[in-house]
Amino acid sequence: MSTPVVVAKASPFSADDCAKHFADKVAKIKASTANAPPPVISPRPVSSVLSSFHAVTVKAVTDLLAKLPGKHCCLDPAPTWLVKKAVDDLAPVLSLLCNASLESSRLPESQKHAFYPG
Repeated sequence: MSTPVVVAKASPFSADDCAKHFADKVAKIKASTANAPPPVISPRPVSSVLSSFHAVTVKAVTDLLAKLPGKHCCLDPAPTWLVKKAVDDLAPVLSLLCNASLESSRLPESQKHAFYPG
C-alpha cells in the first residue's frame, strides 16, 4: 500500500500580504481609539496576601517548557526552540532563578520590559 501524496495548493497571498493585512488591522484599531480617553485604573483592596508558596521544581519547569509553543520575541535572550532543546541543562537553573525571585520578592529590572511592535 503506497502513501498518498499531498500536494499543497499555492496561495495567491504572500507572507508580505499577510503581514500587511495584520499591520493594517492594528493601524485601523489604533486610529479608531486614538481620541479615546485613557483608561482609569483605580487601586483595589487586596483580600489576601501571598505569604507563602511552593518552590518551583525542576520537573515543573520541564513540564511547562514542554507545553510552550515555539514562539518567542526579540526580548527573549534565546529562542524558545533552543531553550526547549537544552531543557535538561536549563531547567535546574530556571527553577533556582524563579525560587530566588519569589523568596526575595524581587524581579530584576532586566525582566520588566515589554515589546510593542507598533
